[in-house]
Amino acid sequence: MLVGTGFFVYADNHFVINHEKCAVYDTDGVPYLTDFAWANLDKCALKFANVRLNMKESGSKFSDILYRGKTYETFPKYNSGDNRAAFEFARELAEEFTAGASDRQKLNISFAQMVKQILEARKINVAEFQERTLLSKVTFYRFQYENTKQSFRSILAFCAGLDLDIYRTGELLGKAGYAFDGSEAHTAYMTAITAFAGKSIDVRNEFLANLDIKGVFPLGDDIAAGG
Repeated sequence: MLVGTGFFVYADNHFVINHEKCAVYDTDGVPYLTDFAWANLDKCALKFANVRLNMKESGSKFSDILYRGKTYETFPKYNSGDNRAAFEFARELAEEFTAGASDRQKLNISFAQMVKQILEARKINVAEFQERTLLSKVTFYRFQYENTKQSFRSILAFCAGLDLDIYRTGELLGKAGYAFDGSEAHTAYMTAITAFAGKSIDVRNEFLANLDIKGVFPLGDDIAAGG
């Protein structure tokens, strides 16, 4: 799931933060750890703990695995509590990105202009906007007003409803003064964008609703949770 967000990449047998400080790509697009990452694995790469399970007793969880009578098997288990250093460093890298947002915005179109371009290119009117994003008519027009503060989750609902990729989503967030910060909640939202390409916002909201992660809620104006 983490790799699917684009925030982490699998390189040299490690799941490492997908940033130039931690991973570089060769001419064939294969990622490798940087010298900095090798020297700082605790904060650049995720840790996994080996867990020994009774396959027969846990058969319902691993029904797709053929264990051929073997009673016990060892699996790598991800625990967010063991990876606080990596996520903290990821947040630092995200903050660096956010700090340069104002300079990038001077050179590019505004949030409102970008929204207008997307809506016009896809010929989406207010009714279809509401249906696809679960956002209100007011939000449709507010998104196209210059110098209007937008909410993080409303932007995500827009991106999820219009099936934008993670790069366009990140660009829109940046223009509004936001950025994914590497937290568990933001990773869940990134997964809702990346792992359900071609799916409706309802499908993505079903995924979000079934996560037991603090600060994660389904997207849309009618959802009574956080901005």
